[in-house]
Amino acid sequence: GMRLGAGQVQRAHRMLRRLVRSASWSLTAVAAVVLPLSWPLASLFGSDREVTRQAAMLIALSCLFMPVWAASFVLPAGLRGAGDTRYALVVGTATMWGLRIMTGYLLGIVLGLGVVGVWLGMFGDWVVRGVLFRKRMRGTAWTRHRLLE
Repeated sequence: GMRLGAGQVQRAHRMLRRLVRSASWSLTAVAAVVLPLSWPLASLFGSDREVTRQAAMLIALSCLFMPVWAASFVLPAGLRGAGDTRYALVVGTATMWGLRIMTGYLLGIVLGLGVVGVWLGMFGDWVVRGVLFRKRMRGTAWTRHRLLE
C-alpha cells in the first residue's frame, strides 16, 4: 500500500512477488523438516494407532501443500493492503464455500474419505485461491485503488 501511495507501482509489484516467494520458500523449508517427523509428531495426539496414522497422513499432506499456502494467504493480504479488498473477499468466500466446504463434504462424507477428503477439499481451495490471486497480481487492477490519506 505504501509503495502504491508513493506512485511506485513496479516496486510494489516486485515487493509483493518477493514476499510471496520468500514465504513459499520458508514454508517449504519448514515442511521439509516436518515431513519426516510426521509420525512422531502425530503420536503426540494420543496412543490410538488409527488416530496417529490419520494425523501423520494429514501432517504429511499439509507439508506437500505448503508451497501453495503463501500464494493463497500471503498474497491476498498484500492485495488487501493495496486496497484490493473486494477481490480478495469474493475469491476467498467463493473458494471457501465452493471448494473447501462443498468439495470437502463431497469427498469426506458422500464418498467416504473421511477427514482426508475434508482436507483435500481444503487443499483444493488453497490451489484455486493461489492461482486466482497470482493471476490478479500479474495484472494491474490491484494497483489502481485509491487509498485514504
